[in-house]
Amino acid sequence: MPLSAEEQFNVEVIKLLIQVAWQDEQVTDRERVVIQGLGRHWKVPEEEMKTLLEQLFSGKKLSPPDLGILRSQPEKVLSAASALASADGRMDEDEDALIREIASLLNVKLED
Repeated sequence: MPLSAEEQFNVEVIKLLIQVAWQDEQVTDRERVVIQGLGRHWKVPEEEMKTLLEQLFSGKKLSPPDLGILRSQPEKVLSAASALASADGRMDEDEDALIREIASLLNVKLED
């Protein structure tokens, strides 16, 4: 059964969050918990979530998220990405740069 527009958006956000988590070349337990929790909270279909988490845990690269879909709700995307980037208790320069890059890709201007 095809995914609804909301489900597809949520899958794309999870893909993006996985990329954010890997930005510093490690995924902490807290980051994994955030990703899993958001997937459940946003009702990402179980099979989709299972596939994405398997890729996350194995360190495999995901296909890039669909920016067209993500641009439909950029504030939600940036909020989730920022929360995840700081889930390990710190936001390093690479993660901050990635959040700014995501904002740019979503056509959102961040304040300095």
